[in-house]
Amino acid sequence: MTVIAGSKSMESFSCQNFPERIVLATVGRFHYGRLAAELASQNRLKMLFTGLPKYSFKVDGTPMKYINSVPWFQTPYHVAMKMRILSANIDQRWARQAQKHLDLTIARKMPECDLYAALSGCSVVSGVQAKQRGARYVCERLSTHIRFQDQLLKAEHENYNLPYVPIEIETIEREELEYDAADLIVVPSNYVYESFVNQGVDESKLRIVPLSVRLDNWYSEKSRDKEFRILFVGQMTIRKGLGYLAKAVHRASFSKYKLVLIGARSKETRQLLSGLNEDNMELLGLCSQEEVRNEMSRASVVVLPSIEDGFGLTILEAMASGCPVIASNSCGVSELIRDGIDGYVVPAGDAELLADRLTTLYNDRLLVEQMGIAAAEHARECSNMESVTSRWLRSIRQSTVDFT
Repeated sequence: MTVIAGSKSMESFSCQNFPERIVLATVGRFHYGRLAAELASQNRLKMLFTGLPKYSFKVDGTPMKYINSVPWFQTPYHVAMKMRILSANIDQRWARQAQKHLDLTIARKMPECDLYAALSGCSVVSGVQAKQRGARYVCERLSTHIRFQDQLLKAEHENYNLPYVPIEIETIEREELEYDAADLIVVPSNYVYESFVNQGVDESKLRIVPLSVRLDNWYSEKSRDKEFRILFVGQMTIRKGLGYLAKAVHRASFSKYKLVLIGARSKETRQLLSGLNEDNMELLGLCSQEEVRNEMSRASVVVLPSIEDGFGLTILEAMASGCPVIASNSCGVSELIRDGIDGYVVPAGDAELLADRLTTLYNDRLLVEQMGIAAAEHARECSNMESVTSRWLRSIRQSTVDFT
């Protein structure tokens, strides 16, 4: 599968004159740890700026000498988020303050470089400064275009007659300044790519680079439970499509099942799950990676029915675990699912078709087994793709990225 990303290439990013001194910036960790580690091994990394403590990147093998940590706002924010003690308005303002602080710190401390690549939200000032100093500026956005995201979530909350706290206009305008200033915008999927095009962003500025996922620890040889177990992993919100999953389970033609939910609850969780028999549900809350792996090895199917999801790592992890996946077409990585072979792709918000796919699997356990085997094999193929750094660098100087 070839993904067309933009027809024009930039002379400054040609193979003959490719940047050797690269600075990265991210408020969190995401895939930047692996990217930084690989760039460091190639002597391309100049510095990684982050809002997390240095030790957060040890697991990726990023040399500590390259990491400039600015944790004073972002780290307490992460703790507060996990404890769920923030209102929606305070949440947004704290997050924006953390991004601003990191951005200004980078602007003060940025070393000389050829290429500056930053996660959206933390490079309004530093991105422009990098360009003024002769570097190229790449903005990476892991979700859909921020204005598209806001409009979509507002409409979905209205469908459920639930209050919506919109993304603050200052946050939207700050990100759009980054999109305008960037020489290139890197996104993780076709779905995100299209959201930028729909908002009028020039396609020549866009590149698609799927996130790199380590799947070594997800492969499982365990036998699945005989009970039909439907597993959902993610925040229990409208954005993740929990309401449509609940409607689908309610409509499906089966009664003996277990709906297993892993992830942080939200104020809307109870309403989204209303109407389902609580005896058929397990709400496990936040779980460790080991616990998630264990549940994936037991599940009959993993469902990710998101309304808006830039990538959806859960899909690849479930496939590696040998579990069929049903995902909405609004999950970026659903592009890797071979519909009818190792899972199903359904339109976002289509509870009726989702119910039909669940019923099909419920009535054909041999199909569940066959799809699980195919999913694990396909996940192995995906994990054998070229390294994240090679794809990331190649995407900057070329107009296509090959998923296969």
